[in-house]
Amino acid sequence: DGGILQVCSTAAGLQALRREADEWGHWGVRTEVLDSAALHAAEPLLTMAAIGAVRLVDDACFDPALLLAAVTEEGHRHGVVSYDARAARIEPRGDRSARVHTSMGVLDVTRVVVAAGVWTPTLCRPLGARLPIASARGNSVTLPDAPKPNSPMLLHEQRLALSPLTQGLRVTGGYRLTRHEDRAVSSLRSHEIVRRAGQVLDLPVGMQPSNEWTGLRPATPDGLPIVGALPNAPCVLVASGHGMLGSSSGPGTGEVVAALLAGDELPFDPTVVAPGRFARKGSGR
Repeated sequence: DGGILQVCSTAAGLQALRREADEWGHWGVRTEVLDSAALHAAEPLLTMAAIGAVRLVDDACFDPALLLAAVTEEGHRHGVVSYDARAARIEPRGDRSARVHTSMGVLDVTRVVVAAGVWTPTLCRPLGARLPIASARGNSVTLPDAPKPNSPMLLHEQRLALSPLTQGLRVTGGYRLTRHEDRAVSSLRSHEIVRRAGQVLDLPVGMQPSNEWTGLRPATPDGLPIVGALPNAPCVLVASGHGMLGSSSGPGTGEVVAALLAGDELPFDPTVVAPGRFARKGSGR
């Protein structure tokens, strides 16, 4: 209910966020600028290194695992059937049907939605689509014994996100291009995340990270997701490339995919996020 705080520890950073807040206001995004006194009154956990913040009034945070469980349960109530299998190949059969070859057999379907993150290009390349989705590594740690802030935070200069969850304070950081195989947890990176968080948070001395995690985020060259039918295989739709915003932009993407499957008109130009936009850019070279 308290929104999300973008916390700054430099005057330059706060000034930049204020300019962004002015721009967001033109699009109906509600923001609130907090000076040092107001910030520390709202968040006593912050040290005096934090000099101000911009609150995103209508934003919030959630636990992705709980969201996934709830969405899955809701889908099952509406007749969704889940398969625990690995998709190996998609075989279009005309414009309105396809076969999906999986580790548990072949599925005959009318339409396919590929939402496979960084592995989306592998499934789509045999269909004539070269999707420029790169792997961007992210890292997080959970501090089960750390005091929790009153609201989620984005630490601007430290490039960290703080999420107070049931199991502790989750600290997330990192977004660097890498390869698919780069999944090993690094103790050095985990401790670096805690160190950076301690620059503005009053954490207990010797705080040790736990539940260390690393994952691959699907990044695109223009920062926009790829949503729409493949030009050479209209029965196959892609919904991928959301970078760090998969959970927050997933519901909107779901509505777009549902509209495309139903043949409904979209309230925006779908070519902006369509898979074919990259083919158009490359054709002029």
